[in-house]
Amino acid sequence: MNEPKPYIGNEEYLEDLIQTVRDYLGLYRRFCLLMDEDGRLLRRKGSVTFGTDLEFSLENDLSERERQEYEQEAEELREQIRRMGERGASSFRNHTAIPLEYLFQIFHLDEAERYLVILAAAPAFDRSLERAFGLFQDDYKKTAPDLDLAVRMYTADSRIRYAIRQRFHSEDSPLRYFFEAKEAEGSETLRLSSRILCLIWNYEEEDPFLAEEAFLELPSRKSESSGKRELFRKTKPSPETVCGEELLDQALQAAAAAKTPTVFYFFGPDGVGKRTLVRRMAERLSVPVLWVDLKKLIRKPELAEEKLLAVDREIRIRMAMACFIHFEALQTEDRDSEAEKGRKEKLKGFLFRRIAGKQRLTCLISSKEWKEEWEEDAVWRLDFPLTVPETEQQILLWRELLTAHPTDGVGAEMLGTRYFLTPGQIAAALREAEAEARRKGKERPGEEELLAACRRRLTVNLGNQAVQVKSLYTWEDLVLPDRQKKVLRQACDQIEFQHQVYGRWGFGKKVAYGRGVSMLFYGPPGTGKTMGAQVLANALKMELYKVNLSAVMSKYIGETEKNLEKIFDGVQNTRNILFFDEADALFGKRTEVKDSHDKYANAETAYLLQKMEEYPGIVILATNYMQNFDEAFKRRLKFMIEFPFPDKACRKQLWKQVFPRELPLGDVDYDYLAERFELSGSSIKNIAVAAAFLAAPQKRPVELSDLLTALRREMEKAGKSMPSESFGEYSDLLETPARLT
Repeated sequence: MNEPKPYIGNEEYLEDLIQTVRDYLGLYRRFCLLMDEDGRLLRRKGSVTFGTDLEFSLENDLSERERQEYEQEAEELREQIRRMGERGASSFRNHTAIPLEYLFQIFHLDEAERYLVILAAAPAFDRSLERAFGLFQDDYKKTAPDLDLAVRMYTADSRIRYAIRQRFHSEDSPLRYFFEAKEAEGSETLRLSSRILCLIWNYEEEDPFLAEEAFLELPSRKSESSGKRELFRKTKPSPETVCGEELLDQALQAAAAAKTPTVFYFFGPDGVGKRTLVRRMAERLSVPVLWVDLKKLIRKPELAEEKLLAVDREIRIRMAMACFIHFEALQTEDRDSEAEKGRKEKLKGFLFRRIAGKQRLTCLISSKEWKEEWEEDAVWRLDFPLTVPETEQQILLWRELLTAHPTDGVGAEMLGTRYFLTPGQIAAALREAEAEARRKGKERPGEEELLAACRRRLTVNLGNQAVQVKSLYTWEDLVLPDRQKKVLRQACDQIEFQHQVYGRWGFGKKVAYGRGVSMLFYGPPGTGKTMGAQVLANALKMELYKVNLSAVMSKYIGETEKNLEKIFDGVQNTRNILFFDEADALFGKRTEVKDSHDKYANAETAYLLQKMEEYPGIVILATNYMQNFDEAFKRRLKFMIEFPFPDKACRKQLWKQVFPRELPLGDVDYDYLAERFELSGSSIKNIAVAAAFLAAPQKRPVELSDLLTALRREMEKAGKSMPSESFGEYSDLLETPARLT
């Protein structure tokens, strides 16, 4: 059998299409229309009418001989349509695209359905046919054929006509993808969809009806194997997805095993890599992805089903895998009204039965876990939870990305252990840091730009329950005995080397929870507990949040636990430092349960212990009264560090360190100040600042006399009288009235 002659191009095909429709019109005119001498329609023959019970009767003025002749010529025209299909297939094999024939194959249209589409398409390419259809229907406003005219032109056999009508109105008919069916005066107009017309003119153009809700993404790599798709064609992972190989392989194995329509449900927090995983999955399968934003799609409920039908059409036309993002927009919630729940359920039913139920693979992306009952028996659902990468994976991600985006003096391990970021957040932080560096005229970002960008990714919303404290102090500013400083540095090491101990050395398999660092700072007021927290935050490049106990504590049973939960949830992914000052007021000794208040007070303490063990960052409790803490509670803490009242040596060091380099300073007797006055570090700082304000108006250096005057006032605030003789050898510095102003 000879190969049918291929079409030179789409224009030649459209010429055949127009001629075929003209031939049908000529046939119908000769047999079924009676015209006057001026070409006006007198009457039609061979019409079909339907009763309310869908029974049909044939009002046919054709004789049996005329019917046979009509069928014989109509069969020749049907053969002409078949030859168009054969030539179209031959054109494909010769790499010439015939869009309408491609659509016929994609949607598996039978011969009669092809005829209906061809008949409806012709007026778009030959406007004179619009007048012909108006004439044949005795209404010049009808520029497209209605279904009644179309079936009468196709055949004189009433039973075939009825079968075509049944097929046209079937819910499963592929013709719903082709027509914009509109009823006018009881007849269905066959008006070709604007999308189908657009595809015939320009197959590459995307559907403008879905411009806001959907876009097509082609696979970035093509298979080199003679047109076949390779299910496990390996591609080099991008840095953002270096941690997702195992999950990707699971998804591909599931895709290979899928024998029935299957929904892949990817869920997890934003930026964790759900879309990237789908994208890489599509690349390995060598299929395009049609991304559909459900949040945008349901903004106009009256168009939602029509848009889903358009999505269904695009999936089939492009042979794409559909991925519906923001699926949480269709998940019902308790606050939804009954009408809203019904609308969401209807759209989900449409999506699963009309789209996912007809495709081998469909992907859904959501920020929420699926908790509703799955009722689609004909469609399998496979859940793929994605979480924020653990420390080892964080370090691996940073290492890969820093190779592609170098920085000055910033290490992957430091970043991976300090910031609990999703892959998307890491990539965004690097882009932001690079932009900020360029703004400053720097070639590449440094620690300042990158750390600031990371912190901005970690949104903390604690309301009035906690405030961020700016960390100004370093190890050099903290005056503590060597033993306490050593323990503080060991606490830092537990954050610094978490990935090594729990990851590389395998203790993560032995320790399910409690990997964070819980600490108790205790000692008299003003001994540096808050400063110690700031030093840790500065050393570890972490944020410090001081909890507002007045906003947390509540007299109502259960409210305190709720407030604590909000605080820990607010910083869960940040690995920041939570600082509870005067924590004994909230978490004192557990008591014998004598009434409901004792019971719930003990519950608050137990709840804090639970949240501290779950939190991966640092929790610091500070108290002036160590004896108020329960012994069992203290045993659950990783570190207990005393901040003692400073001795003479520490006080001398505090005096020397309290003055900024920029301060003009006269002669100061540090030994005298340290030995004679037993002061806390906080008091020494207050005295130094007050003395500076005494000297500033006179534009002179700070003298010892200013310090002694400020010291006297500090002691008087505490209720201690300080007569001049209390100052010993320097008492004369306080005798001048000017010095006392």
